[in-house]
Amino acid sequence: MSELEKMGLAVHTTVFAPPGRGTNRKWSQFFQQSKITFHPVKRNSNHGGEANDNEIVKALQTCTKTCSFALLTSDFDFLGVVQQAAASNKKMFVFIPAQKRVVIDRYRSAGVQVYKLQPRIDRFPRVTAMLHQNGEGQVQLGDPCRPYDSSEKVKVCTGFLQDLGYVSAACREYLVHATTKFWLSNNLGSLTVFPQQLAIEEVWQLLRDQGGKKPWKNYKHDMAFVLPMTSVGKPTKKQLNKFGSALARRVFMGGGPCMLQDSTLLVSQALRQLGYLDEDMNADLFEAMLVFINCTDHRFALRKQLDAVPTHTDTAAGVAEKLRRAFLSHLTSGQWRVAPKDTNVRSLLHRQGFLSTVKAAPRDVFHAMARYARRHRLPDMKTYNGLVFRILDSLESNPTKTGVIEIRP
Repeated sequence: MSELEKMGLAVHTTVFAPPGRGTNRKWSQFFQQSKITFHPVKRNSNHGGEANDNEIVKALQTCTKTCSFALLTSDFDFLGVVQQAAASNKKMFVFIPAQKRVVIDRYRSAGVQVYKLQPRIDRFPRVTAMLHQNGEGQVQLGDPCRPYDSSEKVKVCTGFLQDLGYVSAACREYLVHATTKFWLSNNLGSLTVFPQQLAIEEVWQLLRDQGGKKPWKNYKHDMAFVLPMTSVGKPTKKQLNKFGSALARRVFMGGGPCMLQDSTLLVSQALRQLGYLDEDMNADLFEAMLVFINCTDHRFALRKQLDAVPTHTDTAAGVAEKLRRAFLSHLTSGQWRVAPKDTNVRSLLHRQGFLSTVKAAPRDVFHAMARYARRHRLPDMKTYNGLVFRILDSLESNPTKTGVIEIRP
C-alpha cells in the first residue's frame, strides 16, 4: 500500500482472509480504516483447493479495464490470471517479496512487470546445510550468505538439468531437487543445499569448469530430498544474531538434510527421519501420518502446492501413496517440519497436577498425557506424538483455525 501511494495512486485495499480474522483485535482495527475492505472467505470443508486464491481470481477476472489493480503474492498461482489480465490491457502491479527470487524470475520470464518488496530489516542466513554423497547431511554456522541475482545461472542450470531428465517441462519446480539428484547421481561428493542458491551456484561452476568434458548421467532412479525444519516460533534477537534469520534458525535446529531412495518404505523412512516414527513410543505408522499431515506447513503444501490433501475416504495405504508422491515431488521446497515438541504439553500437565515436574521422563509424560486425554475426552491415541498433537490441537484458540484432517486406518 505504501509503495503504491508513493507512486501518487489512490489505493483501495481488499484483504481476503478467513472469517475469524475479523475477530482479531489488531486486524479489526486495520479493517476499520477508510479505503480498506475485509473480504471474509469461508474455508473449504473438504480441505481441497485454496479458498483465498479462488476469490482473488474472481476479483481479478471481474475487474473492469478502467480499473487498475495491484496483487501481493509469494507464489506462482496467479501467473495465469495475471497474464490474462495483461492480454486484455488491464493495468496491473504485481508485488513480490524481494527474497522470493525464483517466483520473481518466473513472473518476469512470462512478461509480467514485478515490483520487489524489500524487507524492513536485512537478515542474511549464517547457516549452511550440506548434503553428502551417502545421502546424509549436516548443518553448520558460518559467515552471512548475501543473496544476489542469479537468474542467468538459473536459466543455464535449468536447461542443462532438463536435458538430462532432472527437470520436467513444468515451470513451477524448485530447482534444489534437480541439483541434489544430479549431484548424487553423478557421484560428485558433497553439495551445499541451503541456502538453495548455493546449490545452483555449484552446479553452474561445475558446468563452467567441465561443461561437456564428462558424460553426465541421466536421471533414472527416483529419490526424495528432505530438509528438516523446526516449527516457526519467534526467534529472539540473540538467536537472529547467531543464525542470521528465522528461516536459517529453523534449518539449523532441523539437524540437516538427507536424500532417500524411492521404495515402498519411503514414507516410513521420511517420517522416521523427521521424528514422527520410531521403534519406541511412536511405532504406529498410521498415527505418524495423521500427525504429519496436520502440521500447518504440511497442510499448506499438500493442499496448495500438490493438490494431495488426504480425505476421510482415503485408506491408510492411500494416504501413504499421497505422501510418497509428495516427498518425491519437485513442487515443494523439500522443507518438512519435524515432529511437534512436547514443551508446552509438559508445562500444561505440570500446572494441572498430572506431572510432578516438567523434566519428567518421557514414559511418565506419556502416561500423564493419556490420563489428561481421557479426562478431557480427546480421541484415543497410541503414540507419544499422537497425544502431543491432540492436546495441542484442543488448546488451539486461533479463530482462523481449520478442522483436523481425519483419516481412517
